[in-house]
Amino acid sequence: MKTKLYTLYDTVTEEAGMIFEARNDHLAHRIFDGIEEWPKGTTKKDYKLLKLGCFDKGEDGSMPLLHAHSKAMDITRVRPTEEEHEVA
Repeated sequence: MKTKLYTLYDTVTEEAGMIFEARNDHLAHRIFDGIEEWPKGTTKKDYKLLKLGCFDKGEDGSMPLLHAHSKAMDITRVRPTEEEHEVA
């Protein structure tokens, strides 16, 4: 089973936050859109949602394989289609 890796990037400080997992881009966008409290002095517009890569977790319990993008993908404004939503 694959799970994708994301982070929030602060464009003002040029720092990335914690890495989090989501099954697909739709869920990552829901997490990003659902944040109601931003750090003091910041707004949502200060951040980008970046996709970093994915883990391929073996069904047999084997160690997951990391598939990292050579460059983080900014998906802040890119909304997945319904077909992509279905893909885990």
